[in-house]
This record gives sequence, structure tokens and C-alpha cells, in this order.
Amino acid sequence: MAEINLPDFDREYLKKLYDDAKAKWEEAEYREIKPEECDISYMRSMHRAQYAMQCGLSNIYKLRTYKIKEQPTLRKNSKNYSVLYRKDGKLVQTELYSDGKKYFEFFQIFYVDNKRYCLPFCCFDGKTVQKHSIGNIYVTVFDGDLVTEEYEIAGNAIIYERYTRTSDKNKADYYCIHYLPYCDDVDGGCAKGLRAIYEGYVTLEGERPEFHRTGGWSWYEEYFIPTYKK
Repeated sequence: MAEINLPDFDREYLKKLYDDAKAKWEEAEYREIKPEECDISYMRSMHRAQYAMQCGLSNIYKLRTYKIKEQPTLRKNSKNYSVLYRKDGKLVQTELYSDGKKYFEFFQIFYVDNKRYCLPFCCFDGKTVQKHSIGNIYVTVFDGDLVTEEYEIAGNAIIYERYTRTSDKNKADYYCIHYLPYCDDVDGGCAKGLRAIYEGYVTLEGERPEFHRTGGWSWYEEYFIPTYKK
């Protein structure tokens, strides 16, 4: 395989975020959430996706594209939806219903300083709760009410997004990277752990955020497609 020239990125920072999220999941303990003590709302879901897990600009884009809104009541005959539990205005748990049945995986939310951790738990028999070892972890970093960083831990990968506000109130710089911190392979869907980087900006006018790509690198575009064509 030919040498691939990778763009620069902060491997150590991403590895630190990955390790921190995994450590929080290891430390977390299940807390019984009593519905009668919570404010409950609902959100339509698609293909078991839990759109309540993230609140950055890319998730806002998805919600507005699919016309998904959080509602105080559940629409009649709904089969695929999330149930959101809040205490004192903060999200504390989400559950997913798929085809009208409660899905075995659910998330509990923990807050540390300006970070929100959405951690996966599961209950297969309706009684015993345990940590879901292969569930994804979602982390959001806030600066006041604004989301500055958001990332998902999916198996051995971190999918990281950063939003940087500019002097233009209707624009934010955007950076996204898909990276496997402990993978040194130059094959198998990545090059030395890197799968993709996307850079650009987001315009905030109109009904939904719009993403504009100005640069980046993709293993799929750089290696897989040229190799496949050969």
C-alpha cells in the first residue's frame, strides 16, 4: 500500500476524551428514576436513533430536517419514540420505544462541570439493570447555553465535533473528526486510526443550520475508492 500523507490533528487530546468517557462509564452507577418526580416529554425516533442524546448544531440539523420536535404528549398510535425524563430542568434519563415496545437499552445522564455524559444501561428481563458494555457514549461540552464540543464514543472510535463561534452571530466554524485512538493499522477502514476529518463552517440563518465543507480528508475517498477502481 502506498504511503498516505495524513493531515495534522491532536491525537493525544482525542485519546484523552475517549479515555475520560470510558472512565465515566466505568464509574457510573445506576440510579432509579421515579417518573412521578420528573417532567416527561416525548420525541419521535427513526431507526432506533435517540436524537435526545446530542444537542449540537449537527443534531439540530437532523431534527429540523426530519421535522422532529420534543412534545409534552405522545401522539396517538406512535410506535417509534423516545421518552425524556427531566428533574429541575436537566435531562436525567431517556428511553426508546421501537415498534411500540420498550427497547432494552436506555441512557442515564450525568453532569460534571460543563460536561454532560449520556451513558448506556440495559435491562433485558424488565427487572435487572446493568451497564451496556457495547452501547455508545455521548458527551456534550457547554459554554453557558452554547455547545462548543460534542462527541460520540462508538466502540473503539470517537466521532468528535467542535463548533467555534465567530464575530458573525449567524456563523460558526465547524470541525469534525472520526478517529480510532488505539488503532495503528493503515487499512481496515482507517489510516493509523484516522477515518475522516471534515472542516468548514455552519450558517445559522433560516429554518435549520447549513453545513459548508471547505476542507478535510477521508480514508474512504483517499484510499478505498482509488484502490477499488484499480
